[in-house]
Amino acid sequence: MIVVHVSLYSRPEHRASFARALRRLQAATLERDAGCLRYDCSVDLADADRFTCVEQWTDMDSVRAHLEAPHHLEADALLDRWRARPAEVRLFTAEPAEL
Repeated sequence: MIVVHVSLYSRPEHRASFARALRRLQAATLERDAGCLRYDCSVDLADADRFTCVEQWTDMDSVRAHLEAPHHLEADALLDRWRARPAEVRLFTAEPAEL
């Protein structure tokens, strides 16, 4: 499994638009992208302009396909208009484990 953590930063005056665009991207990804197991976005409790998306994918091919999907390219272009700074992206390979 591939786990992706993305930190995104909106300009304060565009926070609501940024959040709406992320919600649309989340819905489109879950609906359209094969290999997407989970796609969660949240707002940082200490910084309302920081959003974190945690994604789970079956494999890297699915991640690459998502990055080239029309709904992702459209959302990325839209979010660029409201970004305060570049996104921070981290990818991990993971295996489920029991506690």
